[in-house]
Amino acid sequence: MSEQIGDVQGPGQGLARGLVHFWMGLGEYEQAGRLLDQAWALRAQVKARDEWLMLRLYGYLASAKRDYGRARDYYTQALACTQRIGDSFAQSLIEERLGEAYLEMGELDTARHFLEQSLVGFRNAGAGEYEALSLFHLGRTLTLTGQKELASQMFGEGLGLAQHLGNHQQAEEIQAALRSLTARDSITSMRQNHGLFQVSR
Repeated sequence: MSEQIGDVQGPGQGLARGLVHFWMGLGEYEQAGRLLDQAWALRAQVKARDEWLMLRLYGYLASAKRDYGRARDYYTQALACTQRIGDSFAQSLIEERLGEAYLEMGELDTARHFLEQSLVGFRNAGAGEYEALSLFHLGRTLTLTGQKELASQMFGEGLGLAQHLGNHQQAEEIQAALRSLTARDSITSMRQNHGLFQVSR
């Protein structure tokens, strides 16, 4: 599940970012990367508040190419930028992306840490759609750590938010995760019952 990346301030940077999204949408990651490199080369002309957005886009591009280690590095730099400028909402956005990157890398404790941090920030900001995103990935993380009851709770909260906001795509993804979790529980229960049956024989 992904979320849209906001526009950089200024028409030139906004156009560049729009073109990057266009090429990424076509799967032309190399072309997108070249455009982003050109924008980054002009970063001296970019406001300090916008540098984190460009780093975030580099991370987003790396994630699309499944290079999660590189994505993590870009997001880490972006996080430092958001902390430096004191933008708490931007910090939450980056923490969510870091959580996703660590989740894909299998570093579940670190993923949970960043996702929980982002969740607090989104709740404080009243950003329901982003809150649902963090809840979704928290549910995924908790599923993998075996905390299925808590994972189900996160999925349920995220689903309620997505439905309330009318975000049908997000709701469908969360419902699919819930169905998968329920199916896993059913399989586990069947195996346990089968084992008890064999022992009783």
